[in-house]
Amino acid sequence: QLQATKVKNKKGVEQWRIKTAKGYRYFTQQAIETSMIRKKIAQTPKDILQKRNNVEATIFQLGYHYPNAKSRYRGLIKHQMWANVRCLWVNFVRILKFVQKTFGKKTVFSKSVATQFFNTLILVFKIFLNQENRKIQLEL
Repeated sequence: QLQATKVKNKKGVEQWRIKTAKGYRYFTQQAIETSMIRKKIAQTPKDILQKRNNVEATIFQLGYHYPNAKSRYRGLIKHQMWANVRCLWVNFVRILKFVQKTFGKKTVFSKSVATQFFNTLILVFKIFLNQENRKIQLEL
């Protein structure tokens, strides 16, 4: 156990000081709190840390960056539709990989899940396109 004393440096900043073999070592309160956080993270189990990595990877896949910070769509509805479809796709790929890993790649169940998803996705696109066509016809 080291003995720490609270001191102020020339600039008036409060620091902690401990005696070492070579002299004194100084720490700020922020450095101590950062060290405590690092130790807490080091004690966190790998499966919990992996969940955070998965969430960050999903967010990265959703946030596709176009060149020159431009988008390919005009209008809020089209941007929302793009984001929803992108989320659907990212989640579908994750679900499909899980099903294939669990039941095998060539099982009837994994093929039926893929077919059902694509049919649903096509239906959503058709509904969206019909709504857009109606909206354009009403404006004319």
